[in-house]
Amino acid sequence: MKIVLSGLIVLAHSWYPWACCHDQHCHPVPCETIKADRLGLSWNGVIFTPEMIKDSLDEQCHVCVDTVGKYRYPYCVFVPKPKPA
Repeated sequence: MKIVLSGLIVLAHSWYPWACCHDQHCHPVPCETIKADRLGLSWNGVIFTPEMIKDSLDEQCHVCVDTVGKYRYPYCVFVPKPKPA
């Protein structure tokens, strides 16, 4: 069971770009926790500027944030592409 579960975790993260994830900083989050901000998007007080906003490849939301002590450093946020009207 652990082997299968570990494989699923690797597959779930396989599409994150290295620059955003570094194989450890990205994880899915509920899309409703990501809000529009005057500087871009925010998630739990972390601001993602426009160049950090990426299209999600699985239609879910994901954030890539490094935490060092009490500081959080944003890399990328992935959101689903807007649906055509």
